[in-house]
Amino acid sequence: MQALIDFFGIKDLIPHGYCLSWSPLLLWLNVISDLLITLAYYSIPLTLVYFLRRRKDLPYPALVALFAAFIVACGTTHLLSAITIWIPLYWLDGVLKGITAIISLIAATLMLWVVPRALSLPTIAELQAEIQQRKIAEQALHTANIELQENVVRTRLLMDSALDGIITMDHDGKIMTWNTQAEHIFGYSSEQALGSKVADLIVPPDYREKHQQGLLRFVTTGVSNVIGTRLEVIGLRADNSEFPMELAIDALEIEGRYFFSAFVRDITERKQMENALRESEYRWKFAVEGSGDGLWDWNVAEGTVFFSKRWKEMLGFNEDEVGNSLDEWEKRIHPDDRAPAQATVRAYFDGQTPTYHSEHRVKCKDGNWKWILDRGIVVSRDAEGKPLRLIGTHTDITQRKYTEAELTRSNAELEQFAYAASHDMRQPLRMVTSYLSLIENALAGTLNEENQQCLDFAMNGAKRMDAMILSLLDYSRVGRKSEAKTRISSKASLDEALAFLNPELCACAGDIKVGGEWPELFASRDELTCLLQNLIGNALKYHSENQPPQVEVCGMVTAQALRVEVRDQGIGIEPSHMDRLFKVFSRLQARSRFEGTGIGLALCRKIVEHHGGRIGVESAGEGQGCVFWFELPLVDSVHDA
Repeated sequence: MQALIDFFGIKDLIPHGYCLSWSPLLLWLNVISDLLITLAYYSIPLTLVYFLRRRKDLPYPALVALFAAFIVACGTTHLLSAITIWIPLYWLDGVLKGITAIISLIAATLMLWVVPRALSLPTIAELQAEIQQRKIAEQALHTANIELQENVVRTRLLMDSALDGIITMDHDGKIMTWNTQAEHIFGYSSEQALGSKVADLIVPPDYREKHQQGLLRFVTTGVSNVIGTRLEVIGLRADNSEFPMELAIDALEIEGRYFFSAFVRDITERKQMENALRESEYRWKFAVEGSGDGLWDWNVAEGTVFFSKRWKEMLGFNEDEVGNSLDEWEKRIHPDDRAPAQATVRAYFDGQTPTYHSEHRVKCKDGNWKWILDRGIVVSRDAEGKPLRLIGTHTDITQRKYTEAELTRSNAELEQFAYAASHDMRQPLRMVTSYLSLIENALAGTLNEENQQCLDFAMNGAKRMDAMILSLLDYSRVGRKSEAKTRISSKASLDEALAFLNPELCACAGDIKVGGEWPELFASRDELTCLLQNLIGNALKYHSENQPPQVEVCGMVTAQALRVEVRDQGIGIEPSHMDRLFKVFSRLQARSRFEGTGIGLALCRKIVEHHGGRIGVESAGEGQGCVFWFELPLVDSVHDA
C-alpha cells in the first residue's frame, strides 16, 4: 500500500474533501451524483454489448464498441471523482482522463468519417416503404406461385383426362411428360417412360433408324415432313405388340433448342371397324349383285353416284354409257313420277320416313319404260345430322306391276260379282222367305206337326243362306272396302266394339273387364272394331248354360306391337281342333247349340293378316275356357316390308 501511495505521489496531496470544507451535505451530494453517473455510464456499455450480440447485422459495430469504451472511461472518471473526496488519486484521475480524451478524439474522428455514410443510409420511412413494397412483391410472388401451381395441376388433369396420349420430348428425343392415356395405350407407367428416348420405347425396331434420321434433320435444318401433319403410323407397346396409331407432332424452339409435343390415338378398333365395314360392303354388293338387283352409292356432299354394272344392264346400257352424276338417274325417271320420287328423297332426308322407298318408271336405252323399286338408307351424316352418303338397291318390278294391274282388274270383277251376289242372289232368297211366310200364314192351324217342321226348316235354311252371303261379302271386303289405314286409337275401336255388343251383353247377363295398355297404331278403324267385336262376341256366346260369361280383355305393348288377349271361362276347345278354327265355314259346335255361319274367325284372321300381324288361340281343353289373342304392329309394317 505504501508503494502504491509512493507511486501515485499522494502523500504530498490532500483529499478533495478539503476543498468542500468537509461539509457533509455538499460532500455527499458530489459523491452520490458521481456514483449514480458512474452506475449509469457502466450500464450503458452493457446494454450496447447485449444489443451488438443480438444484432450482428448492425452497421459500424466498431464505432459502437468505441462509444462503449468512451462511456466506460467517462464513468470511471466519475468514480475517481468520488474516491478523491477521501483519497487524493489525482494522478490516476488525470491518467484516466487522458485515456478518456484519446478515446473521445478517436470517436470524434470516426464520427466525421461515419456520419456522411450513415446519412446515405435509408430513413425509417424509406425502409418502411421498401419493406411494404417487398411485402407487396412477396404477396404477388406468392399469388403467382399459387396460380402457377394451380395451372400445373389443371394442365396435368387436362392431360390425364384427354382421350389422346400426350407425350412431350426434349431436343434429344427424351420423354419429359407422359399422360395417363399414354400409359393405357403403350403399357408403360409414367415412371418407366420419363427420361427414356421415344425411339427406344414406342417406335418399332424397323422404323427407329428412319425416326432418328428425321429428328436429326429437323433439329439441324428445321425441315420436316412430319411436324404439323396428322399421320397414321405403327406403334410399339410394352409387350412388344405393334398396333396402328394416329400421330400428330408439334415443335417449339426455345433458345436454339427444340421441344416436341406428340398427340397419339390408338386406332386399332377403328381400323378393325373399317376393315369389317369394307368386308361387309363387299359381301353386301356380292349379295345384291347375285340377287339380280342393281346397286347405287350416292355421295350426297359431292353430288356423285356410283351405279353398279347390274344397275346399268337392267336399263340396257353398257358399263361406259352411264356417268356418275345424279342427273343420270333423275333424267331417266318418267315425267309423271319425277317430282314424287324427288319429294320422297327429301322426306327421307328430313326424317319424315325411316327409309327411302320409291316406286317409279325409268326409261331404258331402247325407249321402253320399266317399273323400278328404289330403296336406300343413309350410312353417314355430318355433325349437324345432314346426310353425307346414301346407298341402296334398284329392283325391276315391272312384272309385279303388271301382276298388280291384273289383280286390280280381277278385284274389280270380284267386287262386281260380290255386288251381283248381294243383290241378285239375295233377291230370290227374300222371295222364298216371303212366300214361305205367306204359305205359313195361309195354312195356319191346318198343318200337322211334320209339315210345320218342314216349313220351319225351309224358312231357317233361307235365312242361314242369306246370313252366309252377308258374311262372305264382309270377308271379301277386308282390305278393299274398309276404311284406309291411318293412325288411330286402339281404345276408341275397343269402346266402339263394346257399344255394338252391349245388347248381347245385357241379354246374357255377362261381365266384361278391360285392362292393360291401348296405344295408338297404324290400322283401319272399322276393321279393328270388327276384329274386337267378333272375338269378344264369341267369348260372350260360347259359354255353358246357367253360367253368365266372364270375359277379360287385356292390351299390352311388346316389341313394337300391340298384343290383345280375350280370355273367357266358356266351353273351351280341344287342342286337336285348333287348326280348324280360322278356316272359312269351319264349325266345332252344332248349330242346334250355337248359331253362326262359321266365317267369323276366318274374317278375324284375314283382318289381322291384312295388318301384318298374327292371331292364335290357347285352351286347356273342353270346359277349360280359352284365350284368343292377336298382335298388330304399331307401324305400317306391311308397307315398310
